[in-house]
Amino acid sequence: MDYCMPPRVAIWSASFAFGMEAIANEVEILSDHLPESCVWGINPRKKWIYKYRKRFACDVKYQLIFRLWVKLFQRKYQVQHLYGSLGDWFHLRALNQQPAVLTVALDLDCSDLTLLEKINHFAVEWPSAIQKLIALGIPEHKISLVLPPVDLDKFKPIAPPRGNFIATFASSPEKIEALDARGVPLMLDAAKLRPCTDFTLVWRPWGQALTEVQNQIKSRDLKNVRLHTSKIQNMECVYQDAHVTLACFSDMSQCKSMPNSIIESLACGRPVIITHQVELASMVAEANAGIIIQNDPAQLANALETIQNDWQRYSDNARRLAQTKFCQKRFIQQYLEIYKNLLIKS
Repeated sequence: MDYCMPPRVAIWSASFAFGMEAIANEVEILSDHLPESCVWGINPRKKWIYKYRKRFACDVKYQLIFRLWVKLFQRKYQVQHLYGSLGDWFHLRALNQQPAVLTVALDLDCSDLTLLEKINHFAVEWPSAIQKLIALGIPEHKISLVLPPVDLDKFKPIAPPRGNFIATFASSPEKIEALDARGVPLMLDAAKLRPCTDFTLVWRPWGQALTEVQNQIKSRDLKNVRLHTSKIQNMECVYQDAHVTLACFSDMSQCKSMPNSIIESLACGRPVIITHQVELASMVAEANAGIIIQNDPAQLANALETIQNDWQRYSDNARRLAQTKFCQKRFIQQYLEIYKNLLIKS
């Protein structure tokens, strides 16, 4: 077998909103560098997704059709790569071909530990997840830390915008009950405290949370908050058109532990303000690439002022952190190495 050529990989994902969701973007980066790969999975938003030899997905109520499909076609691929969480039981149950890799990108509990026996290797996106897997009985030699990627050529610094200081938020939740978990009311309260700062909230065009956040903005009579609800083709412009990016998360069961919006912001040389719960907090603090706060509007308001007063230093540190930790080329190479080692052992 020629291990110099990228292997044929079936990538299993529940996220197919390419360009709008973090996991979908990571899957797309991988599949773009694996010319004979296919992406398939159970998708919660569309009844059917199909693109010849490249993508297949269906709603969970059609999971029996999905299981039949993947049973027929799994053997065409040398590696099965499940991308999501320990809780993706619908993919784990359908998996019947090895070698198999599971990327833990979301911190969800496993509903059936016996299903994890199907996995030959685990990739985790944040350091503390290693200990969680070990506690579940996964041998450490079967676990690799693979940090999320960012395209450093696409997401790059440009001159900051003129005028008012601008804070952006690009991690909108789908459900109303997740607004608190993502720190949206906290940001709006901070906007009330800092009328001199403009807040841009980039909102995905689905879910029930949009109307609720519009009502919250109106009830606070906020003139300095703008909701951006149209589809964005070039996300790098979102960060480049701001000075700082926010992720004031409180409940990580409803958030991505390593938010791609924060990583992309760092790459654009835009410092970040995040809470202690976000797994990036220690890296950001060590690099002085932003400020870590408690879940408190006054602390967020003060952090915005601190970064505004020393923006260039924070900006330089942010770009340096992205270059050091989140290089896309390293991400791809790590997975190619994982695939290679699994194929050698199989």
